[in-house]
Amino acid sequence: MRIWAVATLFGLSACSLRPDDNGAQGPQGPPGAEGPQGPPGFRGPTGPASTSSSGQLIYRDALGQKVSGAVGLYNGGWSTGRTPAYVDARGYIWLVDPETGEVGAIFTIQAKMYAGPDCTGQAFFMVYPHAGGWNIPPPRMPIWVEEEHRYRARGDHQLVPSVPIVSQLFPGLPCQNTDSVAGRYFAISDESVPAEPIVLPSVSFAPPLHREVE
Repeated sequence: MRIWAVATLFGLSACSLRPDDNGAQGPQGPPGAEGPQGPPGFRGPTGPASTSSSGQLIYRDALGQKVSGAVGLYNGGWSTGRTPAYVDARGYIWLVDPETGEVGAIFTIQAKMYAGPDCTGQAFFMVYPHAGGWNIPPPRMPIWVEEEHRYRARGDHQLVPSVPIVSQLFPGLPCQNTDSVAGRYFAISDESVPAEPIVLPSVSFAPPLHREVE
């Protein structure tokens, strides 16, 4: 009888462990401890080179050479306009003819103006800019003075006050007295003659020049 009872119990226990007789799933246990960090991944491919630009307009010649330090001039003042200019190693600004690529002075002397009658007293230059506009040259813009065979340039601290002009002298003409007219003119003084002579840069560019965004 004991053998039959043990067998019967074993049979019942075996039957109760069948997969289709499992009970309801118990609650989820707590998460396990975090495993060790894995090895680093492979390095990704190199991205394409940046194509960003400064958006600044510059001048280049027909061979692609950049007009160093170029700025724009137009009739009447500074702009991003038509006429490029070249800044040399000493900081002087020169005109660059976009059709020939040649470098030259922006200003030339048009006449001499005087604060006294009969072309006496303090003398002033009436200058003519090749780009048109001003008769007052800003500092560091060379002026070719034919009768002196040299360049002058307004000093960095040289002011141009308003003065009454009563006589004037144009090339090839006698002195002319005029009604007193106040204006701003570039004084002829040693301040416009630097200790180191101003020299025309020995550079040129392949024409024609063009503008592009850098």
